[in-house]
Amino acid sequence: MRALDDPALPPAVLKWLSTDRARIQADLSPGQDLSVQVCYDPGWEARIGGRKQKLRADGLGMVVIEPDRAGHCDLDLEFTGGLERLLCRLASLAAIVGLLLWALWRGLTRRAAAERL
Repeated sequence: MRALDDPALPPAVLKWLSTDRARIQADLSPGQDLSVQVCYDPGWEARIGGRKQKLRADGLGMVVIEPDRAGHCDLDLEFTGGLERLLCRLASLAAIVGLLLWALWRGLTRRAAAERL
């Protein structure tokens, strides 16, 4: 935690591009991790030059990025939602399709019943 207040460490500049994407510019030393004050979730992904970087939670549940290189880094941080978001979207799609099929079936059965009268 002392590293967060160490004036000898160069600052990192974070700019939010949208509600789920940010760009971080930092000058990193070899083996240096990057602490981001955003709540960790498995849906976060970090990339440098398109290459995925390792992420983990720190002791407070915030994001820590472990870059695979040193020097100046333009790091892209994005919340993709991971598997949870994909499963929720698939469940929503299944519910919509099911509702449409039910409405179609209901309309056809009513029409067939009306024709029998």
